[in-house]
Amino acid sequence: MYLLESIRIEHGEAQLLEYHQERMRQSAWQLWQIANTCLSRMGSQISFPKQGIYKWRLLYNAQGIESSEIIPYQRKPIKSLRLLDILICKQGYITDSSYCNVALQHQTGDWHTPSTPLLKGVMRQHLIDNHIIKETSIQQTDLKHYTKIRLINAMMPWNNCIELPINALQTSKP
Repeated sequence: MYLLESIRIEHGEAQLLEYHQERMRQSAWQLWQIANTCLSRMGSQISFPKQGIYKWRLLYNAQGIESSEIIPYQRKPIKSLRLLDILICKQGYITDSSYCNVALQHQTGDWHTPSTPLLKGVMRQHLIDNHIIKETSIQQTDLKHYTKIRLINAMMPWNNCIELPINALQTSKP
């Protein structure tokens, strides 16, 4: 079994490295009961591109890092989300999108993220730790109380993420 970690490289710097290290450590321990590679040591041995945004893609397993590649990052254009298709709803609760965690802006102006994600992403955890978003139980029926949705992940930080009005959610299949 292999796991994949995607790390944003911006202006030659690996972003949120300590969060990625922690997630990799927890995953390696849960799956294989082992410690894993130290990312900061590995990152210090790599010459990252100094301009632009790149994805550092690591594929790893119980034996360690299988592959490491740095590729230019191209964000997918998204104009709407289809509930139960791209925006995942499990047992009536919002979880994630197909490749991002989500944050929703409540009518009060506060930003919430579902307390039931399928994957606890590093950007999501960073935003929770810095009190920018708050974990909240969000049911599908609660969406009427929200005005915006943001898609966040390690490659799409808060100030550069995809933001859509809540009415961009398509709640029924065409």
